[in-house]
Amino acid sequence: MGNQTERVNKVIKIDKAIANKLIGAYRPDYKVQSIERFTGGKSTSNYKVTIAGSKRPIVLRIYPQSNSTGDKEFAINKKMKALVPIPTMHYFDSSKKLIEHSYAIMEYLDGITLDEYISKHNHFPESLAEEIGEKLALIHHFEYDQEGFLDSNLKLMEGLPPIQLWYKYFMNGTAGKRLDDTTMEKMIRFEETFNSIITTITERFVFNHGDFRPENLMVKDDRLIGIMDWEFSLSAPCFSDIGQFLRVEELVDSNIQCRFIKGYNRNAKRPLNENWKGYGKAIDMMNMFSMLDSKEERPMLYSSLKERIDKSFDFLGSQTE
Repeated sequence: MGNQTERVNKVIKIDKAIANKLIGAYRPDYKVQSIERFTGGKSTSNYKVTIAGSKRPIVLRIYPQSNSTGDKEFAINKKMKALVPIPTMHYFDSSKKLIEHSYAIMEYLDGITLDEYISKHNHFPESLAEEIGEKLALIHHFEYDQEGFLDSNLKLMEGLPPIQLWYKYFMNGTAGKRLDDTTMEKMIRFEETFNSIITTITERFVFNHGDFRPENLMVKDDRLIGIMDWEFSLSAPCFSDIGQFLRVEELVDSNIQCRFIKGYNRNAKRPLNENWKGYGKAIDMMNMFSMLDSKEERPMLYSSLKERIDKSFDFLGSQTE
């Protein structure tokens, strides 16, 4: 399937003594028995912490140093908790007095990620797909005037260039140089069609999770119990999250897609028409191009992205023939 989870920021390593100090600020009576780092995640460093005398672990989440993501996630936790399943943030400290990073203490969810679940059971329950669609639609109820990054109050902090400009920018930039000639030819032929699609899908901007993939969805007993890792949230067309969820079609086949969108339209402010899949594919190509445009070399990630981009062009081309 390819590795799409290579890290954006280096792992922040801590030991048991540091964990004790950080958690002690939240609960002085807590004594750390053991810590174990979660291997997933691309930006923050997350540790499962067991507490002496308690059967319920907690999660210690440490944010990159020059990063205000923790403040934003704290605001998201308060805003979204009543709407969708999201682990409770018990405690947040951005003072950097105990450690040179902001950190949070989170609820531990006793489940597995959706991609792990599918791999383990070779099955994606259609009812679960519908539930995921329902919850994503609720996230998308919050609207903005334009695309852009959000501050710690979830207000537009910094606008992004219009999405209509992204295609040519990436085609002429580092991302374009990483694509082979065949894919570049498809990209050039598709440019006019892309501009027409983007004009349609940028009529509305909503709160986006920003990394809505099976790796960030926790499940248990065929139910969604947690939507994780909101650090990349932003204002964007709703199809950005939808396209990310559809990206790996080995996990999300056509039947699952139909049930997902059925659930989505049930709760959507504006139900989607029959072109929703093509719109999701088109804007998710921009998400993938943005990752390809990095100066860093991540060969495993880039190989997987290029394969996905090529498949997206093939799908979109088949829809316009």
